[in-house]
Amino acid sequence: MLSAMGMSSMEELFADIPAEVRMTEALPLPLPQSEEEILADARRLLGANVAMGERVSFLGAGLYRNYVPASVFQLVTRGEFLTAYTPYQPEVSQGMLQAMWEFQTLISELVGLPIANLSLYDGSTAAAEALTCCVRVHNRKSNSEEIRFMFRN
Repeated sequence: MLSAMGMSSMEELFADIPAEVRMTEALPLPLPQSEEEILADARRLLGANVAMGERVSFLGAGLYRNYVPASVFQLVTRGEFLTAYTPYQPEVSQGMLQAMWEFQTLISELVGLPIANLSLYDGSTAAAEALTCCVRVHNRKSNSEEIRFMFRN
């Protein structure tokens, strides 16, 4: 490799790195281990890990420790959601892209806008987005009814 780069030594290769930041001693690596020893060491190290559910986590933007109804698991096992094909595979993409283009064109003509956007590419994402939208509308409606009730009394 050095000759392919036009260099004659490792020192020449690392000449751009200042000498004061170069590591000159050998790496402090452990002695070689058998597979059994490596697995035991890995189990020891991994045993110190804590499961996410055991601590408060601020990751996930509120999408953690939520109750998931049993019906969700039944819905996601349906064939529409479990398929070997993704919309990104060529044999599926062409029909999906054609349907999206037709839909965008129809919406654009219906609402009289020059363009329309169809940002959800697959059915499961669209279903999740539709459910999220329904919850938001329901919550907004519930909150506005509570506010009207408070002002009437």
